[in-house]
Amino acid sequence: MTKVGAMGEGMELLILTNVDPDDGATTPTDHRLDRTHHANSLWHTDRSFKKNLALDSLLSARIVPPVGVETELAGMRVAYVGLDDETKQRVEGRIAMHSFANSRKQIDAELMTVVERNEILPVSHLLVSTNPATGENHSTSPPVRFTSWICRSTRERR
Repeated sequence: MTKVGAMGEGMELLILTNVDPDDGATTPTDHRLDRTHHANSLWHTDRSFKKNLALDSLLSARIVPPVGVETELAGMRVAYVGLDDETKQRVEGRIAMHSFANSRKQIDAELMTVVERNEILPVSHLLVSTNPATGENHSTSPPVRFTSWICRSTRERR
């Protein structure tokens, strides 16, 4: 379900737009919606801040300018396959604490509302998980700067 405070809150699909729902105009760069999208442009793993991870992501655009709108998608299954055995052993069993607030405060310390801060709490995930549909391992973690901490194992806590 779409998180609290987002367009389409409670729906199964997230709506990302730069059109102001109040007047239909393109949002200026100081608009909360535009700043939120700027935070979304930071390197991240979709839904890593939620208890239930996404099995897949889909991106669709209605109108795309001819320049300046590069989108970079990376498959974490392929990234995991490309790791050397030593790195795979090092990350196996480790846990990352994912915080939605960490990425938002990099853009604007006041970007999250009080309701969002209270309802979107940090969650932990294994750095490597198995896709239940395919049985393949993949990394579930975005870069460390978006996590609160990483444990060495499921037993280690800070």
